[in-house]
Amino acid sequence: MSSLALASLAVLLWPVMVMLMPRADWGSGVGLDRQFQWVESWHRPILRSLLAALLLCLFGRCRLIGNLVQIMMETKVTSHSSSRIAFLIAALLVARVGVAAEEHRLLLVADPSDGPIDCGRSVAHYNRGVGFQEKGDLEGAIREYRLSISLCSTYWRPAYNLGTVFQTKGDLDAAAMQYRNVIRDWPKIWQAHLELGHILDDKGDLDGAIEEYRAAIKRHNKYPGSHYSLGHALQAKGDLEGAIVEYRAAIHLQPDYPEAQSAMAEALKARGKS
Repeated sequence: MSSLALASLAVLLWPVMVMLMPRADWGSGVGLDRQFQWVESWHRPILRSLLAALLLCLFGRCRLIGNLVQIMMETKVTSHSSSRIAFLIAALLVARVGVAAEEHRLLLVADPSDGPIDCGRSVAHYNRGVGFQEKGDLEGAIREYRLSISLCSTYWRPAYNLGTVFQTKGDLDAAAMQYRNVIRDWPKIWQAHLELGHILDDKGDLDGAIEEYRAAIKRHNKYPGSHYSLGHALQAKGDLEGAIVEYRAAIHLQPDYPEAQSAMAEALKARGKS
């Protein structure tokens, strides 16, 4: 099969893939796991078959493939449609859907002038950081996340994960600063608002915690833990009605949520006594 025929086939398949692909919010991270699982399940055989034939036609042109991937990594993406198409192109080029999906996240790069861009190596250090963090090697995780940030300053995940490592270490001031940096640079990352709220809550700053919990819910209102945390802070402030509303919202989203059920029962009991 000629490279022209393969290119034509790929062009015909891409719109179908884009239409069938589950939607996800690449800014907040909502739906990414479901989208990646769908790609892994349905596209891998098709993509690898196309890739095998394409590589045969383009044998000896590895530099061209590398340049295309680099261009996509460093290109500003202005719409979800164009980003999905770029993701499919990357998947065809690199043969590993998981790697292509990770590179697609990096298409959120704003402008190369914002900082050093070497997002391929950044992902490698980020993944190493995740491995260290899962094994409990927090210092190793901090080192790798910082390297990842230095190589691709517009990639939010290592910056966010660095905050979680500081939080695990008990360095709440460093964690809070890191989450504020994430919120400053990526306002849509609701997880940073939620974790910052937890830190402020632990420090007794209920007003600050409530503000962050509400910011998290405003950006993503389908996570039951955010509603539960807000309800807990409101109850501590004496706002039983507001707390009950949030506990009910958490239970509605996750019926088997014993902490929220127990907290709501306590709030209802306290309201009855007042």
